[in-house]
Amino acid sequence: MSENKTESYFEETRVELSAAVVGQRIVKAEVDRSGREDELKLMLESGREVAVSGWGSCCAWAGVGEILLDLQNVEHVITSVEATGGDGVGSGEKWFILANLDQVLGFETDASEGTGYYGYGLSVNVREEAPSD
Repeated sequence: MSENKTESYFEETRVELSAAVVGQRIVKAEVDRSGREDELKLMLESGREVAVSGWGSCCAWAGVGEILLDLQNVEHVITSVEATGGDGVGSGEKWFILANLDQVLGFETDASEGTGYYGYGLSVNVREEAPSD
Protein backbone atom coordinates (compact mmCIF):
# COMPACT_ATOMS: atom_id res chain seq x y z
CA MET A 1 0.00 0.00 0.00
CA SER A 2 1.18 3.51 -0.72
CA GLU A 3 2.55 5.65 2.08
CA ASN A 4 0.23 8.44 0.89
CA LYS A 5 -2.92 7.30 2.71
CA THR A 6 -5.80 9.68 2.03
CA GLU A 7 -9.33 9.98 3.30
CA SER A 8 -11.57 8.14 0.90
CA TYR A 9 -14.27 9.99 -0.99
CA PHE A 10 -16.43 7.16 0.33
CA GLU A 11 -15.07 7.51 3.89
CA GLU A 12 -18.32 6.52 5.66
CA THR A 13 -18.47 3.35 3.56
CA ARG A 14 -14.81 2.56 4.31
CA VAL A 15 -15.52 2.89 8.04
CA GLU A 16 -18.63 0.69 7.70
CA LEU A 17 -16.67 -1.98 5.82
CA SER A 18 -13.94 -1.84 8.45
CA ALA A 19 -16.49 -2.39 11.24
CA ALA A 20 -17.88 -5.43 9.41
CA VAL A 21 -14.56 -7.20 8.72
CA VAL A 22 -11.93 -6.19 11.31
CA GLY A 23 -11.14 -9.14 13.60
CA GLN A 24 -12.51 -11.63 11.04
CA ARG A 25 -10.86 -13.95 8.52
CA ILE A 26 -11.79 -13.87 4.84
CA VAL A 27 -12.21 -17.36 3.38
CA LYS A 28 -13.45 -16.35 -0.08
CA ALA A 29 -13.70 -13.19 -2.17
CA GLU A 30 -15.31 -12.70 -5.55
CA VAL A 31 -16.77 -10.01 -7.75
CA ASP A 32 -20.34 -10.78 -8.82
CA ARG A 33 -21.03 -9.08 -12.15
CA SER A 34 -24.44 -10.70 -12.71
CA GLY A 35 -26.58 -7.83 -11.40
CA ARG A 36 -27.07 -4.23 -12.40
CA GLU A 37 -24.07 -3.17 -10.31
CA ASP A 38 -20.88 -5.17 -9.68
CA GLU A 39 -20.67 -6.47 -6.13
CA LEU A 40 -17.60 -7.55 -4.14
CA LYS A 41 -18.61 -10.46 -1.91
CA LEU A 42 -16.48 -11.43 1.07
CA MET A 43 -17.25 -14.66 2.89
CA LEU A 44 -15.87 -14.59 6.43
CA GLU A 45 -14.86 -17.55 8.57
CA SER A 46 -17.70 -16.72 10.99
CA GLY A 47 -20.28 -17.35 8.24
CA ARG A 48 -20.90 -13.63 7.76
CA GLU A 49 -21.16 -12.44 4.16
CA VAL A 50 -20.15 -8.84 3.49
CA ALA A 51 -20.98 -7.31 0.13
CA VAL A 52 -19.73 -3.98 -1.22
CA SER A 53 -21.60 -2.62 -4.21
CA GLY A 54 -22.10 0.61 -6.06
CA TRP A 55 -25.25 2.58 -6.60
CA GLY A 56 -26.30 5.67 -8.50
CA SER A 57 -29.07 7.49 -10.25
CA CYS A 58 -29.44 8.84 -13.74
CA CYS A 59 -25.93 9.61 -15.04
CA ALA A 60 -24.04 9.41 -11.71
CA TRP A 61 -22.77 6.03 -10.47
CA ALA A 62 -20.15 4.23 -8.42
CA GLY A 63 -18.91 0.68 -8.46
CA VAL A 64 -16.36 -1.90 -7.39
CA GLY A 65 -13.53 -2.67 -9.78
CA GLU A 66 -11.13 -5.54 -9.99
CA ILE A 67 -9.86 -7.46 -6.95
CA LEU A 68 -6.15 -6.71 -6.70
CA LEU A 69 -4.94 -9.72 -4.68
CA ASP A 70 -5.66 -13.44 -4.54
CA LEU A 71 -6.77 -14.82 -1.17
CA GLN A 72 -6.03 -18.51 -1.69
CA ASN A 73 -4.24 -20.10 1.25
CA VAL A 74 -3.80 -16.82 3.16
CA GLU A 75 -3.96 -17.01 6.96
CA HIS A 76 -4.91 -13.67 8.44
CA VAL A 77 -7.04 -11.72 10.86
CA ILE A 78 -8.12 -8.39 9.43
CA THR A 79 -6.84 -5.36 11.34
CA SER A 80 -7.91 -2.42 9.14
CA VAL A 81 -9.36 -1.14 5.88
CA GLU A 82 -7.50 1.73 4.21
CA ALA A 83 -7.92 3.79 1.03
CA THR A 84 -5.49 5.70 -1.13
CA GLY A 85 -5.49 7.65 -4.40
CA GLY A 86 -8.51 8.65 -6.41
CA ASP A 87 -9.64 11.66 -8.34
CA GLY A 88 -11.71 13.39 -5.65
CA VAL A 89 -15.06 12.02 -6.82
CA GLY A 90 -14.47 8.34 -5.97
CA SER A 91 -12.90 7.02 -9.15
CA GLY A 92 -9.52 5.32 -9.06
CA GLU A 93 -9.32 4.81 -5.30
CA LYS A 94 -7.54 1.68 -4.15
CA TRP A 95 -8.96 0.09 -1.00
CA PHE A 96 -6.85 -2.34 1.02
CA ILE A 97 -7.93 -4.84 3.64
CA LEU A 98 -4.94 -5.36 5.91
CA ALA A 99 -3.73 -7.92 8.44
CA ASN A 100 -1.30 -5.88 10.51
CA LEU A 101 0.56 -4.07 7.71
CA ASP A 102 0.25 -6.86 5.13
CA GLN A 103 -2.23 -6.54 2.27
CA VAL A 104 -4.75 -9.36 2.35
CA LEU A 105 -7.12 -8.04 -0.31
CA GLY A 106 -7.40 -4.95 -2.44
CA PHE A 107 -9.91 -3.53 -4.87
CA GLU A 108 -10.39 -0.40 -6.92
CA THR A 109 -13.38 1.90 -7.00
CA ASP A 110 -14.85 3.50 -10.08
CA ALA A 111 -17.31 6.37 -10.17
CA SER A 112 -18.73 9.24 -12.15
CA GLU A 113 -20.46 12.25 -10.63
CA GLY A 114 -22.34 12.75 -13.90
CA THR A 115 -23.74 16.27 -13.98
CA GLY A 116 -23.03 16.70 -10.27
CA TYR A 117 -26.74 16.82 -9.43
CA TYR A 118 -27.47 13.13 -8.82
CA GLY A 119 -26.41 10.94 -5.90
CA TYR A 120 -24.04 7.98 -6.08
CA GLY A 121 -21.91 5.92 -3.72
CA LEU A 122 -20.89 2.55 -2.37
CA SER A 123 -22.89 0.49 0.08
CA VAL A 124 -21.95 -2.29 2.49
CA ASN A 125 -24.45 -5.05 3.17
CA VAL A 126 -23.82 -7.57 5.95
CA ARG A 127 -25.70 -10.86 6.18
CA GLU A 128 -25.18 -12.94 9.28
CA GLU A 129 -25.34 -16.66 8.71
CA ALA A 130 -28.02 -18.39 10.78
CA PRO A 131 -26.39 -20.38 13.59
CA SER A 132 -26.41 -24.14 13.00
CA ASP A 133 -27.77 -26.51 15.61
